[in-house]
Amino acid sequence: MLKLRQVSKAYGSLMAVNRVSLEIPAGQIWALSGPNGAGKTTLLKIMAGILQPDQGQLFLEDISPGESKKVVRYVPQKAGLYPNLSVGETLQFFAALCAAENLEEVLDRFQLTALRHRLLRTLSGGQRQRVVVAQAFLGEGRLLLLDEPTANLDADTSERLQEELRRFTGRGGSVVLSSHIAVDLEEGLITRRVLMKDGAIEGIL
Repeated sequence: MLKLRQVSKAYGSLMAVNRVSLEIPAGQIWALSGPNGAGKTTLLKIMAGILQPDQGQLFLEDISPGESKKVVRYVPQKAGLYPNLSVGETLQFFAALCAAENLEEVLDRFQLTALRHRLLRTLSGGQRQRVVVAQAFLGEGRLLLLDEPTANLDADTSERLQEELRRFTGRGGSVVLSSHIAVDLEEGLITRRVLMKDGAIEGIL
């Protein structure tokens, strides 16, 4: 379970995240919904440990702070990948970071085996995003954080992502994803929706 208690983050006078408290159980998929500027990306970065909150507490149940980087996966909308590396080299790099042993399986599941020797700079935007999403499923993650996960994905890859999310939660993982379009993914896939505006929670559906 991921727990946030009164988490806040400000940039000068702008309150990007305002006293957010959540408890996200294992095996569930929660969506952060709201307009651009609602605080979704900032909140995800706090959950990922990329940003530190100004106030409040956050912890992943049964996971020590030192272990969190091994089990938390964060997928930004626009990832900074090295264009002169191949698909295989890129995923091998991420696999080494988390001691993953399922590289070949992930390549196959995301239909990247045929592209493994292609340089990233030669791929289409959709193919690059497929690589970005695929790296999140390397190793044994416990918490998966995705920012606008369906951006630039074709229909087949979007469907594959939804199957992988079901697989991930089926073995007890938790997922938090953001989207300013509330219908990006199948409605039945989402356990709860957190409605955000101006950095605060307006409601949970």
